[in-house]
Amino acid sequence: MEKQPKKPVVKPGTKFTAEHRRNIAIARRGLATGEQNGNYKKDRTRIKVGVTSFSVTADVADWLKSQPNKTEYILTLIREDMKKRTNK
Repeated sequence: MEKQPKKPVVKPGTKFTAEHRRNIAIARRGLATGEQNGNYKKDRTRIKVGVTSFSVTADVADWLKSQPNKTEYILTLIREDMKKRTNK
């Protein structure tokens, strides 16, 4: 399977206001992170999860490899577990 090239986040040739350019420059220096960044979107949440490794049996590894969308599969399992635990 070939890797698809990353799509640019901003279309080439997009004109930004002076304030927007200033906010981007400050953010790149690391001075304005989170809410201090003028371009910060309050309605978005980013969750960072560290890389985790754990041992599983071969049948479990094969099963996970056979899933077409591993991320969605794992999220579905977590949501089902959350639902079970909150309904008790």
